[in-house]
Formats: sequence, structure tokens, C-alpha cells
Amino acid sequence: MRKILKALTTSGIWLLFVFALTACSQDSVFNMFEGNALDIAVVGETPEVNEDQVTFTEISFDEMTPENLTSYDAVFIRENNLSKASEDQFADVYSALPIPFYFIGTDNFVPFTEKDLEYDNTSEWTPGVSYAVGVLISHEDNSWKHWGFGLHNDIKTDKHLKDMYSRIFMSIDELDTAQQVTIQKELNGESTEADLEDTNKTNEKVDASIHEEEASTSVKEKYLKQSEYTKKEAEEWKATDSSTYALKKVENDRWELWDNFLNEIYGVLEEQLPAKEMDELREKQRNWITYRDDTALAASLKYKGGTQEHLEYVSVLANLTEERCYELITKYMK
Repeated sequence: MRKILKALTTSGIWLLFVFALTACSQDSVFNMFEGNALDIAVVGETPEVNEDQVTFTEISFDEMTPENLTSYDAVFIRENNLSKASEDQFADVYSALPIPFYFIGTDNFVPFTEKDLEYDNTSEWTPGVSYAVGVLISHEDNSWKHWGFGLHNDIKTDKHLKDMYSRIFMSIDELDTAQQVTIQKELNGESTEADLEDTNKTNEKVDASIHEEEASTSVKEKYLKQSEYTKKEAEEWKATDSSTYALKKVENDRWELWDNFLNEIYGVLEEQLPAKEMDELREKQRNWITYRDDTALAASLKYKGGTQEHLEYVSVLANLTEERCYELITKYMK
């Protein structure tokens, strides 16, 4: 067991998650996880996997406390337990630990990380989206990092599920390894004098650049500019073909891009706004999330039972989230 009871200290760790997580790989030859031994807690039935070095321990929701989970490399919440897992008290558990949580059977992590939101069947898996979503809190900036794991060609079979779990194991192992290296270096003081000198020079340049920019540009102006960059990036994404799946993939990616940006904006506002104003905004944000989800659902029901249903749902989520980013910047940011 390789457990690190410390929050992430560098954003570079997240680069490790850029590997084959897409739902539509054209390669039907799947790779088993061949990494280190993993100890994973699971709420629900133990999944069937190919890897012998992965140990599962079934736990109940009563055992879902930070004290009980610190010895595990990750926690899985299986399909039949997602509604219970979205209860408010567990949001505090997910945000308290430096280990990833994986929700199996959904691509929507928001009901689990946001209080006062309930999980419902609109978040259950449908072809065209990830079958599982992993989340991990970054205590560096108190933001949620999340990533999805799909099924090969959107077909749910035992073989494809096992492949998905293998890719999840890879993500856990790489995260553990990255944390080990980072913390070991800190403990051993492995930075050489040259490293420190280079780091100091870099920091001096960054600080000078930041101060120069701050002198002429407000935070609000910076984020308005960043909004335009984000919009341009999203507009450049094109579907690989005209299939509904390809279109869904673009809209899912676009929603994730804006949702990540929204979380970043929200974090800045938490630092800028007085406590009373932030409490008011927090309540408005909860209401907006309900409005967003209800609006997307209503729009998708026009295509109920058709291939366009989920495409419309995610497209509306992306559009409304983009609008909300601009609204928060222009109305609240300084």
C-alpha cells in the first residue's frame, strides 16, 4: 500500500492524466494494468477485473469517513449507490482527502461535489458519454479536478468494463507515483543549488511579469480576456465526422472546458468578495445550477428517445455555463 496523506502541491501532477481516456478507441486490443499493487475501497459490489494486484474492500456508507478511508489508494462508488453518495455529508468527505473518488455509471460529478444537489436518473450513463467519472480535490487552489472514462465504442460489455477499470487503475497508479516523487523530493531536499538558482530566477521573472501586468490590468479584465481565449478554443473544436457520437464528444468537451473555467472564476470570487456577498452568491449559484440542469433537461425532452436527446442536453449545459462565466465576471469580479 502506497498511501500519501498529503494534498497535491503542484499542478504539474495533472498532466499525468493525459492518456487514453476516450470512449471510442479504434483499437480493440486492450491493455491490462501492470503497475503497482492498489488497495481500493468500494461502496457496492466488487467489480470484476483482470488484475490480481488490485485489492478491493467493500465498505458501507457508515464507513465513509476520512478516518476510515486514509489507508486506501482510491474509493469506488458503484452504480446502485450514486443517489446516496450525493447526500450533503459525503461532499465533505470527498473534499477532505487527497485520494481520488470514482463514480461508476455516470459522467456527472457535480451532484457529489456540490451540496444541496440531488443525483437523479438524468445523470445516468447513456451512450456517447463517459461511463465513469473520477474527482480529486486540489488543496493548492481548492478546486475540483475531474476526468472521464468511457467504454469502447459506447458498448457496455464485461470486456469493455474491465478495460475501463484497467485505465482507471493506471490513473490511480500514476497519481500515486507522482505524489511519491514530489513528497520524497521535499523530504530529502533534493533540489540542487543550480535548481534553486534557476527556480529563483524564474520566480523573479514571473513576479516581475505579474506586477507589471497587475499595474495595467485588473483581474476582471484578465478574466474577460481569458473568456475570449476559452471561447475561441471551444469554437475550434470540430467533430471528426457527422455521427451523433462525434457531435456529442465535441459538446461534452466544450461543456467540460467551460465548467472548469467556471470553477476557476468561482474560486477567484471567493477570495475577492466579502463574506456576506459570497454567501448570497453561493445561494444564487445553487439556484443557477438547478436552472441549468432543468433547462437542459427540458430542451432534451424534445428529442426524447432519439439520438439527439443527450446531444441537446449537453449542448445546452455548455451554452448556459459559458453564459454564466461571462455573467460572474462582469457582475461580480473586480
